[in-house]
Amino acid sequence: MKNRLKLLIFLLLPLFYACETEIDVTLPENKEGVVVEGFIELGEYAEVSLYKTLPYLSEIQLNNLLEQVVIQDALVIIKKGGWQTDTLQLVQSPQAPLHWFYQGSVLKGEPNTEYELQIEWKGKKFVATTSILEPRQLDTVRIDPLEGIEMDSIGRVYVAWKDDPAVRNYSFFRLKFANELYRDRTWLTCFPVAIDDITFPTADMNLNLYRFGATRWFMPTHIQEQDYLQYFRPYCQYGDTIYVKASAIDAASFQFLNSMMVPLYFGDNPLGNPPLIHSNIRSLTGDPCFGSWIGTASTEYMIIFDQLLR
Repeated sequence: MKNRLKLLIFLLLPLFYACETEIDVTLPENKEGVVVEGFIELGEYAEVSLYKTLPYLSEIQLNNLLEQVVIQDALVIIKKGGWQTDTLQLVQSPQAPLHWFYQGSVLKGEPNTEYELQIEWKGKKFVATTSILEPRQLDTVRIDPLEGIEMDSIGRVYVAWKDDPAVRNYSFFRLKFANELYRDRTWLTCFPVAIDDITFPTADMNLNLYRFGATRWFMPTHIQEQDYLQYFRPYCQYGDTIYVKASAIDAASFQFLNSMMVPLYFGDNPLGNPPLIHSNIRSLTGDPCFGSWIGTASTEYMIIFDQLLR
């Protein structure tokens, strides 16, 4: 018995030693790239946010986002029809996701028109194209009870519209909430972000929307920790004013939004195989780039949650 015990200890010793051995992990060198978040809305000037890529384990501080993340010295140009141009300028705006974006002043979005985005930064060149279609019109916008929850003071946004099954259409949705505690300063993506009429081929389209796009970057500074649940909640509640933006988008824009929906809302393992995301930004110089340039034709709606649900 003693011999067996000695043998067991002898066999386990390497395991204990291995547990105490320090492992030196060398992270791959980060190659600086560009992240693009650009929109041109029907009747509005283009807005393009540009960010630097950072190593995954970088510490980002809210008080120095401009210096650490936002690209401030790029040349950003919008082209229409190959000859009309608009050189965008860096401006500070509450509508910008991180408070700064490049904004146009010459070309406003027109229906059934293609727009080219050109970006130059530190010798890197990036391009993308998008189209603005006809506006998306909704037939119904209302608040429905949350399924399976018997509470008359909380609900979800329900939208419905008519669709032509013979034509491929793509829709993109965003929300804003306003109440006594806060008012969203920028449009937030919702869940689902976008939908096509190929997956659900029917003339009567409908959808429930949830406000899943709230983050610490968008949260007003006066909100205290005890109110986080109120800010980050995906559902609407009594006292809210809800703004809905429904947009028609082209196929490339839908592919990007649809492919980024799962990692955006549910996360993924950064050290594993990342999901395939269909960015429509292309590098002319072989540099890393990611993001989207999206043309939107939108209609906006407002609902006031001032009556309890029956």
